[in-house]
Order: sequence, then structure tokens, then C-alpha cells
Amino acid sequence: MKQLTLERRQIKEERTRIKNQLHAEEAEAMPDFSSIEHSKRRIVFLNTLEKEIKNEIEGSIKENKELAKDIINICTIPGV
Repeated sequence: MKQLTLERRQIKEERTRIKNQLHAEEAEAMPDFSSIEHSKRRIVFLNTLEKEIKNEIEGSIKENKELAKDIINICTIPGV
């Protein structure tokens, strides 16, 4: 579980970085359209990976009743 959440966080950070680079590339006076397309494909790929990891996390939670109970309890805390 710890490894999956770490991997998901890293994917989200990488996607944010690529989105920022894409925005900068698109805002240039003479953007490189092939670079823009590469960035867009990388973002789609990272979105797919994140969904797969999220499904694995949800599957692990469903398999472990005690973990599911702990998560429910934690989510009842205001601000969490």
C-alpha cells in the first residue's frame, strides 16, 4: 500500500511538471508542435497509470476489512 501511494504521488507530481512545461511551450512565440504533442501523450499515459494504481489501491482496501474500517474512521476527522 505504501509503495502504491508513493508511486501515485510521484506520477501526479510528474504530470504537474509536464503540464507546466506544456503551458510554457504553448505560450512561446514559436512553439514546437511536435514537443507539444509529445507532452500531451505523456499526460494521457500518466493519467492511465494513475487510474491503474488507484484501482489497485481500492482493491487492496476492499480485500482488507480492517484497513477499510481505519480509512473510514480517518475520513470522519474534519479537514482530512
